[in-house]
Amino acid sequence: MLFFKKSFIFILAIGSSCFPLKSIANPISAQEKDDLFISNGCDCAPDLSGNYFQESELIKQTPDIFQVGKFNENTNSLFPQIQAQNSEVNITNDPNKWRFQFQPYVTVPITTYGTATARGRTVDYDMDLGQVLDSLNFTASARVEAWKGRFGLIFDGYYVNLGDTINLSKQATRTPSALNSLNYLMSKGTNTRVTELVNNLEQKIEIAKENEQLKKDEITQKIDTKIEDLKFTINEDLEKLKTVEIKVEEIRNNLSNFVDSRIGDLNFQDLENLKLIPEDFKELLALNIKDFPQTQDLEELNKRIEDTGVKEVLSSLPEIKQKLTETRDTVQQGIETVIEQRKIEDTEKLQALQKELEEARILIDQELAKIEQTKDFIENRSPQNLDISSNTNLSFQQGIYDFAVSYHFGDIPNSRLPEKPSGRNYPIFWFQPIAGMRLNNISINIEETINVVATSTLVNFNGSFQNNYGQTRTWLEPMIGGKLGMQLNDRIGLWLRGDASGFGLAGETDMSWNVLFGTDVWIGYNTALQLGYRFYEIDYSWGSGNNAFGFKESFNGPFLSATFHF
Repeated sequence: MLFFKKSFIFILAIGSSCFPLKSIANPISAQEKDDLFISNGCDCAPDLSGNYFQESELIKQTPDIFQVGKFNENTNSLFPQIQAQNSEVNITNDPNKWRFQFQPYVTVPITTYGTATARGRTVDYDMDLGQVLDSLNFTASARVEAWKGRFGLIFDGYYVNLGDTINLSKQATRTPSALNSLNYLMSKGTNTRVTELVNNLEQKIEIAKENEQLKKDEITQKIDTKIEDLKFTINEDLEKLKTVEIKVEEIRNNLSNFVDSRIGDLNFQDLENLKLIPEDFKELLALNIKDFPQTQDLEELNKRIEDTGVKEVLSSLPEIKQKLTETRDTVQQGIETVIEQRKIEDTEKLQALQKELEEARILIDQELAKIEQTKDFIENRSPQNLDISSNTNLSFQQGIYDFAVSYHFGDIPNSRLPEKPSGRNYPIFWFQPIAGMRLNNISINIEETINVVATSTLVNFNGSFQNNYGQTRTWLEPMIGGKLGMQLNDRIGLWLRGDASGFGLAGETDMSWNVLFGTDVWIGYNTALQLGYRFYEIDYSWGSGNNAFGFKESFNGPFLSATFHF
């Protein structure tokens, strides 16, 4: 009993210390104590008994809030207010303390396309997600935000290393230029072949001069006359060709400064560096590849070639053809004369003579056919097939680094996930303007292999050429943007973020922008997931000619991230 009384008095003492009680105005008298508590033979010490009576009197005088039935009712009405106040303390940020957010993220590009230019060489690329993943070497991206009250600092970094192979294959019919004819005359020239033909005919006519019947019919004399005419015409044309070749060589030496000097994306300086043998150089020179991507028009170059006198040389082809035809007819007469003689007396000398004359006729027929081919080639009447396959490996490294400041307008959303419902009035809205600088770093490397196969009645060429174009550019530009948010409840929020940078300040063309929208979902005390969609585009160009640099890129796709709050 003594233990029970002491325990009860202790509990009452604690209760009185926990809850504020009103002062007792009139202390209870000793008689009143005796009236209220009649002794039942308890052996308690008087001092303890007095305390017991005193605490009992305190309970008696306690306000109504602690009376039976009303205590629970009143305390229950206070709990939501206390709970809301406690939750408000959790989500209301101390303006003197820093709050940090670390957000690693990834964008899954559904489509990626654009152009890349390095050292004046431009290639297009268009990749789906599978191609991007195949060519992806490395990527990393994250966003860090530091807030103190309503002021914030933002850093956003994105880096990607991408390599891809772009295959271009094309078959085309090309239009010949003055270069075609010049190439044929210089490397496979009619004049040179006719000179060889004349030498052969002279040897054969010496044999024919021993035949009396041919002398009598003056056939050998006629052939001699035709051969001399051919010699004169050919020698005259060869002198003209020497002059043309000298002028063409001058054009080649100065062609590096000629803006339309590219053939099949290979300029003449490239060909010199590849140490092509002269004949291959001349054959490639004849290619006017207008249908191949990035090929320059050669009309002005053709005009310069024509100004060298090549037209004058070409004009002699009909005359050579006429003289060759007359010589062939004369040789044919000789063959017919020998055949008639063999009917009278078939000797070995006549057989050998007939053979020599027939060989001479065949040579003349072959040359006449080649001249006709040249004529058709010049007049674009013969088929000319051009097969070009280009294997281009484009690799680029892109870094985008944002440094910005921000300010928070509106209600401040949760920086932690409350353990219990916060009781806040949702939805709440907020806006964060963003201003800062964007650092871009892009490195482009283009490795290109071009395989050329040209077939025609005159020009046949098979060659492979390799080129490498690499260039890096780093620039800093202003950036502005903003983020708009709507918190639906303690766990879920919606947001829209966008920015733009460049504004033409760091290059001939300089503009980039981002648009992202999505939702936040809290999954833990300090962790939230983001699911959204992103659109991104950049258009930048700088420099010109062989120093031109440019990069265009557009991609869009799902945006995934996790934000950790500290």
